[in-house]
Amino acid sequence: MKNLLAISQSEEANWLFKADHHYLSARLLYLHNLIFSAEENAGLAIELILKCACKKKNISITNTKHDIPTLWKKAKPPFNLDEGYENYLRKLETILNSRHPDANEWTRGRKGNDDYDSLDFLYLKLRRWIVEMFSNNERIKSEVDLAKANQELFNNAHSRHGAWKLTTILKRSNTSYNLI
Repeated sequence: MKNLLAISQSEEANWLFKADHHYLSARLLYLHNLIFSAEENAGLAIELILKCACKKKNISITNTKHDIPTLWKKAKPPFNLDEGYENYLRKLETILNSRHPDANEWTRGRKGNDDYDSLDFLYLKLRRWIVEMFSNNERIKSEVDLAKANQELFNNAHSRHGAWKLTTILKRSNTSYNLI
């Protein structure tokens, strides 16, 4: 079980937990063509997962609120992005720093939810890299151990469904990326 979702309780795990929720929210919003909210959540997901990487590497994240390029440089993911993904990240940063994103210039010429795949690719690639930073003894081995550690991720409000791995959630939502 090389790439488990659950990681021991730590500040890094908290960043990852929050990032996962923003990512899942963004995916659902993209699917329902609620572009403005989707892109705001997507930006937060990328920001938080980069903060998780920085914390895991003991890199300071002070004064990096909504500063995706700075976080990217600090975290130093082990892959390069082509121009399309760099443009997507720039757009997310613009959205995060906007007070009223639906009223700003970047909306001109906007057509549909063409960034759904960009979010999936970037987030899942970053997430896989971060989870692999954690040693095996930092990872929780099963959903039973996850519950024992009081870390039931991706529950509904009443905890009826228990904890699902991110892979299970993505399979249920028919993603084509197998990066987890």
